Amino acid sequence: MTSSHTPAKPSKTAIYTTGYRTYHRKFEGGSILDDKYAHYFLEGFWLFVATRKWLYQLVTRIIGLEKIRGQVLIRARFCEDQIAAATREKPSLKQCVLVGAGYDTVAMRLASLPITFFEIDRPAIQARKQALIAKHRLKSRAHFIASNFEANDLAERLLQAGFDPAEKSIFTFFGVTYYLSRDEIRQGLQSLHKIMSPESCVLVDYGLDLARLDAETQSYMRKMQKLVAKCGEPIVSLFTPEDFAQLAHEAGYRVASEVTPDDMRKNYLKQTQVPFSGFSHFAILQPR
Repeated sequence: MTSSHTPAKPSKTAIYTTGYRTYHRKFEGGSILDDKYAHYFLEGFWLFVATRKWLYQLVTRIIGLEKIRGQVLIRARFCEDQIAAATREKPSLKQCVLVGAGYDTVAMRLASLPITFFEIDRPAIQARKQALIAKHRLKSRAHFIASNFEANDLAERLLQAGFDPAEKSIFTFFGVTYYLSRDEIRQGLQSLHKIMSPESCVLVDYGLDLARLDAETQSYMRKMQKLVAKCGEPIVSLFTPEDFAQLAHEAGYRVASEVTPDDMRKNYLKQTQVPFSGFSHFAILQPR
């Protein structure tokens, strides 16, 4: 997802997360998330690395981002679970909007569900993603919206793409808040609020303020901040749960539920040894 802080070229962090999903399926059996499409969005060096166990382990150890893998996989699985569950509710889910979609493949993984997907991200990522979909002859029913976050109104772009404000929808804001200012986050949420039905919700994750982390996780987070800054995608915003709830309130939402690192471990890591660092929370926001 773009902001005034992110580069115009394809995102390195989006490539990293795609590599995590590829490696997890090939060498860990997809125990958390079985993503059979992720490898199609890797090329060259990163495809080579993610499909060779010893090399992947060496490279991720060197760059110091191995523990983020569990967080990325759980986030994608949580999203998938929430979407699938919402299709069984009444009223049933009809639309899903991925803000900062990157190379997420949930629209392909859940293609059998009667949902219309909209994917929003900056032009460089959208162009590359669509080119790779065409190259590998993949099928995606998603509507792709190229948008520079700070320059375009999300609600307006979605309406232009055929989004129906009257239908129950899920909006995902995953892997986005880290790289945006608080004003940009608030404005983005406010824009979505304008076109949300009362039954709709936003799924979002946010990085925890360093003061709320234990010493080990805090040290890891500092290392991650340095690395992503070198990639040209610096972490801009971290929150306490209270701060984030206040920002959500200002944007017109209430926090309906919160998922903590302990919840993630309990719900998704019991039967796996996937590395994990609990540096973030997930939240489900509902319009007030």
